[in-house]
Amino acid sequence: MGEWHQTKWSNEAYADFDVYVEFLSDGTFNIFQKVETPTFVCYSGDFAVNGAQLSGRYRDGEPWGASYAFELSGDGKTLTMISQTDKAEESVYTRTAIPEEVRNAPEVRSALSGALLRIF
Repeated sequence: MGEWHQTKWSNEAYADFDVYVEFLSDGTFNIFQKVETPTFVCYSGDFAVNGAQLSGRYRDGEPWGASYAFELSGDGKTLTMISQTDKAEESVYTRTAIPEEVRNAPEVRSALSGALLRIF
């Protein structure tokens, strides 16, 4: 599914964050996020697509906080994901290569430590 940069999020509680995600052809993902941290943190795991539903599980076995309905724009440049939760949150991602400084900077986390928020 490619490499994406989050450009919009419906919940304004975390307005100061930066997120890149890549979905690889082998069914794995990497999320590079700067949320509640001064540097990027990388979370990895597996994802599954079932029709227009996207779900996943982190490497530590923890499932994503929600499944997502997703839609690609006609030109393939925009990915919209809507959480399947009581209070649906919409995230919009733009197709873009993940910058090397983002890939090289992250602290890799295989498990949730402390109270850091995972974006999915």
